[in-house]
Amino acid sequence: MHDITNPDYFNKGYPAEIQKDVDKLDLMISSNLLLSHRARALGALKQWVFPFAHDYLNIFKIPKELNYKRNLREMVIFAKDELTKINMTITRDGAIPTKRDRCTLNYHFYQKEPKGPFYVWKNSENINFIISLLSGEEVTVNVDIRQKFNFNAVKFSYIKLSFQALNEEKQQDLDKLLRNFEVKMTHLGNSHFHCDGKIYTMTSDSLEIRYSLVEYAPEDPAIVSEVFKKLRKGDMMLSPYAMWKFQLLDSANTGSLGKLLAFVDYIDVLLEGEGQYLNEDCISQCSNNMEVYYIVDATA
Repeated sequence: MHDITNPDYFNKGYPAEIQKDVDKLDLMISSNLLLSHRARALGALKQWVFPFAHDYLNIFKIPKELNYKRNLREMVIFAKDELTKINMTITRDGAIPTKRDRCTLNYHFYQKEPKGPFYVWKNSENINFIISLLSGEEVTVNVDIRQKFNFNAVKFSYIKLSFQALNEEKQQDLDKLLRNFEVKMTHLGNSHFHCDGKIYTMTSDSLEIRYSLVEYAPEDPAIVSEVFKKLRKGDMMLSPYAMWKFQLLDSANTGSLGKLLAFVDYIDVLLEGEGQYLNEDCISQCSNNMEVYYIVDATA
């Protein structure tokens, strides 16, 4: 029986009779971690380049001869090399114009712009949702991709809720009151993307975004979460088509929630922001081996 209470025991390595098994276990753990990182990295890359996956991911395939049980060391080396390639791909794309860049149009989806906000919850059709939201409740809602097929491969980096009153006088009163509040928006992880009549689904971790409704300048909130900052500075990845949780927070403890309910019958709720979509000239990209890389959710 070995004395594992000896402080030098673990510094000497494992007993010879178990060292081989320990090495094998360590290798299995390392390979599982690397393969997990590889899967997450490829998932993020697929979402980032949608719908151009075939132009990027056709090189990222585990060879059939790399059987997990028989070639564990080779699998570890393979996964490490692929993670390096993914990083190099992202770095390269940020430095030079690409086909994806040529096929992508950027747009600001705001009420004041010609195309208007991205999504609208009209008062006449969503009164219960608006009552719950103005009451400070956390509301779960679906931004339904089947209701708005105007754009292919839509992704956002900046997204927000806005509250549109029916007339200018009420808008001024509402804006004054909303300065006391923050918005918490939680993207629940299932993103839907439309591409030439088909809907594709990708799953990721949920994402909580917070920002204040008081702004230094238009579209420049005074208080934002770190997630908000990283999304806005990064590339477009977030699909607005998803299940969301929305909540108004009286972060200054002004007790103003009750006052908001006076506006229940007079406002629409808007989903606005800055996003991108696929140029119609590149619609053929939606037929480029999409089912190999993405899960088809439904056909429009």
